[in-house]
Amino acid sequence: MEATEAAVAPSTLRPVEIAALRQEIADILRGAIWSGTLKPAQRLNEQRLAEAIRVSRPPLREAIRILEQEGLVVSIPRRGSFVRTLTGEDILEIYTLRCALEGMAAELAIGAAGEGIDELEAKLARVEREEPQLDLRAVIGEDLEFHRALVVLSGNTRLVSMWEQIAGQLRLALTLVDPAFFQSDYVESTHHALVAAIRKGDRDEVARLSRTLLDVGRDLSERWEEHMETRPESRKEEDGWTNRRPSK
Repeated sequence: MEATEAAVAPSTLRPVEIAALRQEIADILRGAIWSGTLKPAQRLNEQRLAEAIRVSRPPLREAIRILEQEGLVVSIPRRGSFVRTLTGEDILEIYTLRCALEGMAAELAIGAAGEGIDELEAKLARVEREEPQLDLRAVIGEDLEFHRALVVLSGNTRLVSMWEQIAGQLRLALTLVDPAFFQSDYVESTHHALVAAIRKGDRDEVARLSRTLLDVGRDLSERWEEHMETRPESRKEEDGWTNRRPSK
C-alpha cells in the first residue's frame, strides 16, 4: 500500500512569529545591559548568549543589530559585537540633544488638550510613588515614561522618532544617576513646574525648566568618568553571562 500525504490547509498552521522572537531577545539583552549584567565593553559571545537564552543564533544576531541601531552595542569587523562604553563626553552629547528635543516638545505641547496634560501629572504621581533609594531602576523607568509622554504630547511624530533613537543610550546613562534627582522636592521644582508652565502657556518658563535637564547631564558626565576610571576591568573583553530567557 502506498503511503499518502494528507493535505494541510495553510490556515491550520500557526506561523512562527520571527519578528516577535527577535524583539523578545532584544528586550532581554537590553535589560541585561541596563542592569549591568552585560557590562560596558563586554563582548557579546553569540554562542554562549544563544545557549543562555535558549534560542538559535540567527534571531540573536538580528536582536543584536536592533541594539546597534539603538546605540547600545557596537560591532567591530573580525572582532565581534560589544556593549557600548559611554564617556563623559558621550553623556553630555546625549543630554544636549535630549534637552533640545524635550524643550521643543514641551513648547509644542502648549495648547494641548487638558487630558494629555492630566496624563503627564498621572505619570509624575507614579514616579513619586517609587523610592529611589530602594529601587532606582523602577524610578528611572517611570521617569522615562513621563518624558516619553511629554514628547508624544508634542504631536510631532518625527520628534518622537528622534527621541526614541536616543532613549536606549539615555537609559544606559541613567544607571549612574544620583537618586537625589528623583526626590520629591526636585521633582516638584522641575517636573511638576514644567507641566504647570505648559498648562499655563508660559513659554519662557517652559524653556527655562527644560534646560534643567543639562544639570542632570553634567552630573552624570562626571559620574561616568569616575566610574570608568575606577573600573579598568570593564574595558576587558568578557564573555560570561548566566542570564536565562524567562519561561512562559
